[in-house]
Amino acid sequence: MKKAGFYLGFSLVLLVFHTASCMHRKASTVRSNAPKTVRKGPNPDTIGFRTLTDTFAARPGLDSVGYELSLPIGGSNRAVRDSLTRYVAEILVKLNPGILGTDTEQLRRHTYHGPLSDPNAVLDYYKKEFQKGFVAWANEVGRTTLQQYLYFWGGKTWESAKAISYGISVECYFGGAYPEYLSYGATFRKSDGKRVQIIDVTKVKVLQKLMREALLKQYFEDSEDGHVLNELDEVLYGPFIPLPREGLYLQGSDVIFEYAQGEICPDAYGLPFFSLPYRRLRPFMTREALDLLPPDSKTRKVR
Repeated sequence: MKKAGFYLGFSLVLLVFHTASCMHRKASTVRSNAPKTVRKGPNPDTIGFRTLTDTFAARPGLDSVGYELSLPIGGSNRAVRDSLTRYVAEILVKLNPGILGTDTEQLRRHTYHGPLSDPNAVLDYYKKEFQKGFVAWANEVGRTTLQQYLYFWGGKTWESAKAISYGISVECYFGGAYPEYLSYGATFRKSDGKRVQIIDVTKVKVLQKLMREALLKQYFEDSEDGHVLNELDEVLYGPFIPLPREGLYLQGSDVIFEYAQGEICPDAYGLPFFSLPYRRLRPFMTREALDLLPPDSKTRKVR
């Protein structure tokens, strides 16, 4: 199945993580977060990022955690920096196997609430949380020798004068027949750091035809077995395709729709995704999303 360029880097990172984790099991020390790169933009509203990468063993010889995560550090737009870091913190707590993802109070209690200006502090907090969570989950399922792993990659996926999009991809295994794959993405408004709702939820029903066609042509039609449009109902859980719970964001001249594994169809079909251009989605977008659309590079008119 087709995969966006966003996943190419993730696949390479996973390869690095796998190699590093194998080496790590021979030496079970935990390395500190080491800054890899710093990217600063050409103007004050462009956010600078520091990329932190690490692998460590939650339980030496059994579990492995690896990540390459770019977190905001530079630029004068504190509202956006804080929103992006807070978003990452809210995603990472959901990856902890020792926490029930549907328990709002438990999620709130284990989410990082410290200073948002220090990327290392955020990741150091979750390293400790993951170590406790891996042990708690193995004990809960009665498999203390269960070998688990969690790898994630995240960073800016797109930026304009008015907005910035951020995404996180995850591969993890906490028992079962096969690994789980997750994808998260969101767009933030630069004027105040607010996470933007892209599609008007009251218009999703009339958007179904576009969504079904795009999902078929961009994802299922390229599968090994091949599918035709009227077979989508045999693949999907139901005739109505909801908006993605976590993966809906602006990207260049398109809106990206990314679904988690098992969100709209069985796990075996992976992470369904598709994109639709702004010009086709304008009637279905919220006012705040329309205000963020970049002008056409040739006509300078908003697309």
